[in-house]
Amino acid sequence: MKPKVNQLLLLITLFFSMNACSEEKYVPDPINAETPVVARTANDFLNSMGIGTHIGQGQPYKDYVTPMTYMGFRKFRDGDGLSHVNDWIAFSQQTGAKMCLLTDHNLPYTLNIARQLANAGALYAIEGPNEPNNFPFTYQGQAGGGTGTWMPVANFQKDFYIACKADSTLLSYPVLTVSIIGGETDNTGLQFLKIPTPAPIGVQLPAGTVFAVYAHCHPYVGWGNTGVYEYNMVWNTAGPANKTYGDSFYFNFGNTWRGHFLGYTNAQLTSIPKIATEIGWTTGTGGITEEQQGRLYCNLFLSFFKQNWTNTFIYVMEDENIGNWGVIRENLSYKPAANYLHNFTTILADNVDFTPDSMNYSITSQPTTVHSLLLQKSNGHFMLAVWNERVIGSDNVTVNFGATYSKVKTYDPTIGTSEIQSLSNVSSLSLTLSDHPVIIDISNQ
Repeated sequence: MKPKVNQLLLLITLFFSMNACSEEKYVPDPINAETPVVARTANDFLNSMGIGTHIGQGQPYKDYVTPMTYMGFRKFRDGDGLSHVNDWIAFSQQTGAKMCLLTDHNLPYTLNIARQLANAGALYAIEGPNEPNNFPFTYQGQAGGGTGTWMPVANFQKDFYIACKADSTLLSYPVLTVSIIGGETDNTGLQFLKIPTPAPIGVQLPAGTVFAVYAHCHPYVGWGNTGVYEYNMVWNTAGPANKTYGDSFYFNFGNTWRGHFLGYTNAQLTSIPKIATEIGWTTGTGGITEEQQGRLYCNLFLSFFKQNWTNTFIYVMEDENIGNWGVIRENLSYKPAANYLHNFTTILADNVDFTPDSMNYSITSQPTTVHSLLLQKSNGHFMLAVWNERVIGSDNVTVNFGATYSKVKTYDPTIGTSEIQSLSNVSSLSLTLSDHPVIIDISNQ
């Protein structure tokens, strides 16, 4: 959660402090035609989508009700001004969205707010301190974070987790880690959800110390140089072992960027529960175009979900006065991102949990910038998202379905919510893909 100041200098400083090393630029997303692909539900995917709001910083929640509903977001992230609890509850009730709450550094006060949200049916998760590298705080009389000791940060997070799990109202709600753990100056062990037994050499808190259920970070695309736009940039940013882009998961939980404290292995980074609570791309001067932002945000949600992020919260709802990070402008008009996300969630709309089926699809001669995600709606329809992460140009691919289906419809969220093509009794489909997804509705109905 950014304050109402321009954060570009902080972004640039952090980017160069990360001492990032090189990695393979294009990460393939292969499909083996001989292996059935088990779908994930469209409902789970839609539940993964979230957005940051600044209601807690004084933005009128009523301004956000219509765009929130229009875009179909089911989660929002907010905090700072905890006196705005009634606004958050009203916003949740009017949109149906659940809240990821940032903690205040006053633990009893935060727990009280969280209980109020939970009792109103508005709470989704509770998050540890926000960016202590940028925003130090005092706990139990000792200053922590920034370039000083992080032991007060670790002690707060430890006590925060214990208090949440000891609270009958909050017991079942997910607890998230501190964000930007990579900035820790001493090896407290915050780079683990639970410090392993035996504790790794150099870790200061004891083995078995639990900090959270979910690891989270702020993997901004193009961190430190928001105007950069490269092939596969979103896909690679979502990679758990990413060492090139953003405040990456690796540099928070694998090898911290400031102190180089070791955490999880690359294999473990792929499997541990994780959430991106801030990620975005500014538009205009120093950024990308509004059109590019809209297309990339569709890719972003697909790429992060495909690579096993439970939730992804884009930053932020409105441009405000902190740079053009929003999906709506300061006059509340919609950027292309808002319209494309509306089309995207409308095409995929579903709200039922069920056990999905599998499908034997494959993509012929799949370029390394082309990716796919198989979803299924509760009506049985497969919804196959196929997207390309090219900067310029396009690729021609053929999607093989592994069987003949009676109805195949193709949708493009950058065009609208109606199909752009409808075919009958086909076993494959040829596509021309550029820089955004198409969604293929495949069924025998």
